[in-house]
Amino acid sequence: MNGQDDRLEDLRRRIDEHRAARAAREQARKGRDPRAAAHHLVLRLLADLGVALAAGLLLGYGIDHYFGSRPWGMLGGALLGLAAGVRNVMHTADSMSRISRHDSADRQ
Repeated sequence: MNGQDDRLEDLRRRIDEHRAARAAREQARKGRDPRAAAHHLVLRLLADLGVALAAGLLLGYGIDHYFGSRPWGMLGGALLGLAAGVRNVMHTADSMSRISRHDSADRQ
């Protein structure tokens, strides 16, 4: 019977540690400035779009340089990069929306 008591006490201790860690995360989340979070999101979305566009342009430049097809490679690369950037932005926005819904469900 003593072994069960020890295991039960260990379980209670781990549950208390988990609850304390969760409360600390909630407190840290509440302390955030909502405007700073919005600025962070906007910068992330712009970075997603910008990096994809730059990669497409570089790819197009390389194709133009190799095949001598100026300006069609860069134009195609820009369109491809823009499409990839929009896809990245949509994916990031969807992920943020899921996180937001999950957080609001936890609060209820």
